[in-house]
Amino acid sequence: AFIKLVLLLSALSFAAQVRGKLYFAAGKVDKDGVVTVDVGKYKNDTEVVIVKNLTDYKTLSKEDVDNFSVVAADEDAFRKLKTSGGPGNFGLCLGVEVTYVDDLYGLMGYTAKAVAGADINPSVTLFFKHAPTSINFVNTDNATEEEKKSYYNLTLAQTCVGEANLWPSFAIARGGVADAGCYAQDKVPVDNKCNVDGGSSKTYLKGYRIGAFADADAATLKQIIARLIDVGAFLKNHVTLGFMSAPA
Repeated sequence: AFIKLVLLLSALSFAAQVRGKLYFAAGKVDKDGVVTVDVGKYKNDTEVVIVKNLTDYKTLSKEDVDNFSVVAADEDAFRKLKTSGGPGNFGLCLGVEVTYVDDLYGLMGYTAKAVAGADINPSVTLFFKHAPTSINFVNTDNATEEEKKSYYNLTLAQTCVGEANLWPSFAIARGGVADAGCYAQDKVPVDNKCNVDGGSSKTYLKGYRIGAFADADAATLKQIIARLIDVGAFLKNHVTLGFMSAPA
């Protein structure tokens, strides 16, 4: 099936880094948060991943233009976006800080703006609420004994510890992204009900997945941005939202 790509993170751990390829965590998540990973179907070299071609995705912009931004017309407009202001008070919900520092917060918020035109302060606690409940590996018969050691099933909690930060693609696919005006940043919501009066529970990006890339040169990065909304690089702690020509 074609994967709706919401976010793109620089891939630093894949064994085979191929320019022009996109990588997705293998597995499907159901409505109850159970993730099933078919190892026999998705094993690629030494990694269990889904691999797609960059060129399979439609462009949001012509690749030969000099300037393109997916979320704001200029820096002033960008700074006024709710996401640019950060998550705000998260109290003792310390996992929120990790989501913010690792750029997942920015990727969720700016992608919602790019895809749906939604100016939101993405609720990290709702993201935590939709963390997988379990990760289950199946069809491992052809794996080596050493490989099988990494295919152990997990049970996860939906708390302020923020286990969704470890499995963000499945959390977003399962529950999407909504505004903190409905789901406060200092406590995980119960039954997906607003815990802030007057907020909107409208969600965005449900069913989308996080992809990753590797070994991108400037031309490839431009192709990625033109197609795929946001690009985040963990080591540089920034989010790339567009491109522009260098001044003469």
